[in-house]
Amino acid sequence: MALAAERQKFLLAIVREQGSARLADLVERLGVTAVTVRRDITTLADRGLVMRVHGGVTLPHRGPGADERPQHRSVLAHGRFPEQAFVGMVVPTVEYYWPAVIQGAQSAVAAAGGRLVLRASAYDATEDRRQVTGLLDRGVRTLLVAPTNTGDAGQDLLRWLGTLNVPVVLVERLPPPTLPTLPLDAATTAHSL
Repeated sequence: MALAAERQKFLLAIVREQGSARLADLVERLGVTAVTVRRDITTLADRGLVMRVHGGVTLPHRGPGADERPQHRSVLAHGRFPEQAFVGMVVPTVEYYWPAVIQGAQSAVAAAGGRLVLRASAYDATEDRRQVTGLLDRGVRTLLVAPTNTGDAGQDLLRWLGTLNVPVVLVERLPPPTLPTLPLDAATTAHSL
C-alpha cells in the first residue's frame, strides 16, 4: 500500500474490527516501516479516530463520563499540552547544534503551557538510562531523548526506552533498522537548512 490515505483507511478498519492493534502486527500486515505506521497512527489520532498506546493503537474510549482525550495523542496536536504536562529531555551535550534543538523544545513546551526539565548525559548509554530514570522518578509524563544508540549498550538502551509507560520521542535519532518494531517516535531537524 503506497498511499498514506489507503494505509490509514486499512489501519482504521483493522482497529475498528479488532478494537486494538499492535505496532509490530501493523508493520507486518501493511508491509511498511514502523516509522510509516507511527506517522499514520499519529494522523488518525490527531483526527480523534484512534488512540495511541504504548506499542500500538486502540479505538478512543467514549463511554459515559469518560475523558475523551486520547492519552498519547501527539503532544502538540491542538497547540497545548494536557494539564500539568511535565516533559523530560535528555541530550548528550549542550554544545554544538544542541542549544538550538534544546531551545526549540523549551519554546514549544512553554508555549503549550508545559514544563521541560533538561539533563545532559555525555554520550554514554549508562548515563542516559540514569538520567531518564531520574526524570521518571520526578514524575515526567513525556520524554524527549537523544540516546546513545551504538553498540550493544545503545541497542539495549533503545529496547528499554521502548518498554517505558510514558511516550518517548527520539530526538535527532531514528530507530535503527535492527529494531524495526521499536515503539518509539522520532523527530529530527534538517541541519543543512
